[in-house]
Parts: sequence; C-alpha cells; structure tokens
Amino acid sequence: MRTKSVLLSASMGVFLLGAADRASAAVTFTIAEAGGNVVITGSGSINTTGMTSLFVTGWTLPYNASDGIGVGSGPVSAYAGLTGPLLGPGASVPVASTATGDPFGFTKFNGRFLLPQNYVSGSPLFGTASYFGQSYTSMGFVPGTYVFNLNNGTGSDTMTVIIPAPGAAAMLGLGGMMAVRRRRR
Repeated sequence: MRTKSVLLSASMGVFLLGAADRASAAVTFTIAEAGGNVVITGSGSINTTGMTSLFVTGWTLPYNASDGIGVGSGPVSAYAGLTGPLLGPGASVPVASTATGDPFGFTKFNGRFLLPQNYVSGSPLFGTASYFGQSYTSMGFVPGTYVFNLNNGTGSDTMTVIIPAPGAAAMLGLGGMMAVRRRRR
C-alpha cells in the first residue's frame, strides 16, 4: 500500500511541475516518448500584435527540421523574432508520421515562429505530431524545460518546450491508472 502511495505522489508531482510550466507560457509544446514513438503536443495562443509576419506561404507542416518542431497539418505563415536555446545537440526532426490540429511550430536557426495562415492574434492553438519508431536519442532531444521568447515589438510572449525524462510519462500514466483502480474499489 505504501508503494502505491509513493508512486501516486511521484506521478502527481511530475504532473504539477509540468502544469506550473504551462501556466506561465503563451504556447507550450510537450515532447514525450510513448511505446517506441515520440509524440509532440502543442497548445496555447500568441499575441501577434507588433510581430513581423514574413508571409511565407510555401511552407506546410509537418516538415523536416534540423532545428525546430511543429505540430498540426496545413499551410503556415512565418513570424520573425524567436530567440532561445537548442533542444539538444544535433536535434533532427523527421517529417511526422501523423499530425492533427492547428499547424504551428518554430525553426530555431533563423528565429521564426510558424502559425496557421490567417491566424487571428490570441486565438487558441492545439495540435499534435507523432513520430513512429523514434526516440529522444534518434531525434537528438535532451530532457529538460526550454523557454523561448517571441518578440512582438511591444513585449514578448513565451514558448516553453517540455521534454520530460523518459520514465516521467510512464510514472504519470501509472499514477493515473492507480487512481482509477482505487476509485473502483
């Protein structure tokens, strides 16, 4: 019984830590290993007032990136002004196996944030991308929390990328299953 309580507490701690990071960011991407695949989930909204739109209409997500990530599927417009760290040495993201939702993401080498074409400032964004048969190692990701700034000319929004340690997602899932099992009793 004590082991179950410790596991549940650890799982909730991982969840609450992630929730605290999400609350302070305009957009959050969470990258997780699950069952031999990598899944990226993105959500939030961006204030584009004052941001420089480059109107790159030829780009479509999902795409192959050596220095960024994207979720969703469809044409995007690029905005300048992204600054922040690398997600790991030699991070290389192949084209997603599947992608759903709003297309948005970033490319680090030229400081561009990608949003759906005709995006209305402050509108909610949500998208996912799955990479079958991939791992953090194969994609060059290093677990950690990475914070980027999106300069909109009058201040900035932030974008946070959360890459939990490989066992953290499993612990969260185990804790959730234990809580459901406990309710059934």
